[in-house]
Amino acid sequence: MRRPVIILGPLLLLAAAAMTWWWALHTEPGAHWVWARLQSIADNNLQAQELRGDLASGLTIQQLEYSNSGVWASWR
Repeated sequence: MRRPVIILGPLLLLAAAAMTWWWALHTEPGAHWVWARLQSIADNNLQAQELRGDLASGLTIQQLEYSNSGVWASWR
């Protein structure tokens, strides 16, 4: 009787991971979530005016800027 529970748990975790991966790549809110993680990694030195689209079919970033002690870069 414990065998289905042992198999079902990892399958549910795998399904949740696959759905999260799909959401992050194929939706605009997912792209914004990934962008927020990137900003966090870059200590908020990475900024953009606007993000549109998703990571799978194309992401448009307007006014991308990166600044760090003595380095500043801007793409418009």
